[in-house]
Amino acid sequence: VMMPPLVMMSPLVMMPPLAMMPPLVMMSPLLLPACQSYLDYTWAYFKVMVDVLMEQNLRSLSHNDEEVEDLPSEYWNTPFTPEAIFREIDACPSPLIQKQRQEYFYQVQKMVILNDMKGLVTLVHGWVVDKNKTLTIHQLRFLSHLVIFITGLGIEEMEEEKCTEILEAFIRSLTRSGYHSLVALYAARVDFDRQIRCYAELLEGINVTDEQKRCLDLGKEAGLDIAAITKSVVENIRNMDPEDVGDVSALELGREVEITKIDRHKIEVISWLVFEESQREEAIKQGNGLIRAFLAMRKHMAAREVFLKIPPNSIEVIQRNWKMKAGSEPLPLALSNDIKEYSCIQAYLDAIDAFNEWFVHFHNKKPAPPTQPLQNGFSDQLALEQKLKQYHVEIGRWEEVKCTLISNVEEKITNVLCFVGGGWMIDQSEPDDEDSMTDQGDSRTNQMALLRKLCLPQLTLLLHSVLHSSGMFAKCLKLADLIAAEKFHLYQEFSQDELQKLLQLLHKSAVSLAGDTRQDMFGYDF
Repeated sequence: VMMPPLVMMSPLVMMPPLAMMPPLVMMSPLLLPACQSYLDYTWAYFKVMVDVLMEQNLRSLSHNDEEVEDLPSEYWNTPFTPEAIFREIDACPSPLIQKQRQEYFYQVQKMVILNDMKGLVTLVHGWVVDKNKTLTIHQLRFLSHLVIFITGLGIEEMEEEKCTEILEAFIRSLTRSGYHSLVALYAARVDFDRQIRCYAELLEGINVTDEQKRCLDLGKEAGLDIAAITKSVVENIRNMDPEDVGDVSALELGREVEITKIDRHKIEVISWLVFEESQREEAIKQGNGLIRAFLAMRKHMAAREVFLKIPPNSIEVIQRNWKMKAGSEPLPLALSNDIKEYSCIQAYLDAIDAFNEWFVHFHNKKPAPPTQPLQNGFSDQLALEQKLKQYHVEIGRWEEVKCTLISNVEEKITNVLCFVGGGWMIDQSEPDDEDSMTDQGDSRTNQMALLRKLCLPQLTLLLHSVLHSSGMFAKCLKLADLIAAEKFHLYQEFSQDELQKLLQLLHKSAVSLAGDTRQDMFGYDF
């Protein structure tokens, strides 16, 4: 039985709970005093709207001769549309209701009820781009799923760019929160450029090999372009700190610069390019670029570590892959130049390693002669003789190893100075394709030219120091012929100060050779 409205509106009647109100009343003025929250208001208005519309429908279907009970005028004053209902709720004077209606869930609910999908996307996008508003990962998840559903409806007037930015915000939240296994699934729903950017951001923070492989497999399963993504990862890390060759004259000869934390990050990132054999071309290209920067900064150990990251069979893999792809066609010029640069780097690092090995042996491993005993007794002299015999044996072995190491140094450094195919760090030919005619290509060419001016004079001086320290003065002087040879044009890589220093060193070698009657002071036989 419905309670009379006048009784319900009496201040002497205790207001029953909201859950008990619908069977008793069908007018919003009677329901609203029992509402305690925004949700109560929304429920009450829409409940009464449904009742009123139902009553109207029933009255329209009744026969004219049927007696219909009259209802109070307040009953028919209820808003009949969702738009009118929300205008009433927005005008509610309650501070609590005004605060609650600003909550993100109720705003989303309002847009869904009003069927304003475009306005909903605009609203959510505003929250995402607002730096003063922080959304939790669960809120972003709900909003992203909502956007995915809306875009699936195929509404033409939807703004795709805003929908994509909402998904991108959720993807970045997953990355920050460590939900690596979910990133690929959502990244596959954005455009190609954002796929690369979002998944690259995830991979940049992963250093464990097993986790790296797992993320690559997940990306493949989701249909992402792994080759483009891993390339982007490497380039992003390489660009963390400008790889400026700078003024090569400011670097001291033979000075090794320590590896920084950023350097270590750059070294490790090359690993992303060696999981798949199809990416060996990119691995060599990116590795060469990183090594050029390290060599220019005298970071030979860092350069060696990058080189070791690239599998030693990479050139064979590249040639095999190309043969399967193009048959008997020659390698592209750009790829041929990258392979030659890789070989140039290998030759240079081998030369530096050979010199370091000689340096350690020559300066740190030479046996020390036995000291004279404090007493001159028979047993003391006998012990001294035994030590001298042992010393001569050890010094003989040391000399043999030294000669072997000197020959190795001479061979390795000469291989760099006389590098085949046009010279060390010189491309075989200039590529004609448009991709090579870029700022990056120009930067590579300039870096290679600067490395020639930095490394070739350095190696020449190192070779002279090895030969001169070992008394091979004639070979020292023959370095002048090699530097001056028009075949290699090595003299063009020396500055005036470097040439003057080399001439001074050659003069010392010539003076030391002057006492040898079999050769003149220029190293030639009489």
